[in-house]
Amino acid sequence: MADEAPTFPSGPLGAILRAIRTRLLGQTAAAARVFTNRTEALQHLAGGEDDDSGGELPCILVRLGSEDGTRKNPAAARYENTANFAVEVIVSRTGFEAGVAAVGMDLSESESDALTDLVWHVKGLILSDPRLEKSSLDGAPLVADTRYTRTDFAFDSKGEQPLGSAVVNFQCDYSETFAHWKTTRAAPFEKAHTDWQAAGTTPPPDGERTARDEVAVPQV
Repeated sequence: MADEAPTFPSGPLGAILRAIRTRLLGQTAAAARVFTNRTEALQHLAGGEDDDSGGELPCILVRLGSEDGTRKNPAAARYENTANFAVEVIVSRTGFEAGVAAVGMDLSESESDALTDLVWHVKGLILSDPRLEKSSLDGAPLVADTRYTRTDFAFDSKGEQPLGSAVVNFQCDYSETFAHWKTTRAAPFEKAHTDWQAAGTTPPPDGERTARDEVAVPQV
């Protein structure tokens, strides 16, 4: 009888995404406009009759870029992973001034560049909690370390008001094991040792054999 399918908790990547969003939520000029779903972010930017936000800016999208893994313990199926996350921010000058006022921040003359200021706030918030302890549900570390790696900036002045965007990239290190993933599949059967005798011959006395061979089994 096959083993019942095991029940697994939600994966760590989703927990990391949610923790980063929690860390940024209400702490920057983007206020509550922090998303982990690209569709929600695009709908917000577009606005609409049923959207009270009206496409307000700035807004932030937290997304997963890629993940690299290295197997450290084959027996326990333990992996050390590096997840590459991107925090996309989109700003307009008008929206930024309203946003900083909403969260009680000061906008001084030295902070006149809305986009670079918001990027700086994002970096500071995430890197001040590199293990994502403050943002996890139970206060336990979600990752071993978080590093900032790169920011790409872009500007668009073709619309009604100038827009700036940036993609801020981070790497998070964490480990996971898959030993609890059960399987009923047998290990590959590649070779066998067998005793044999030619047909029509008399069997040898006990304890003796006529021949022994190693037989390779074709793998399908």
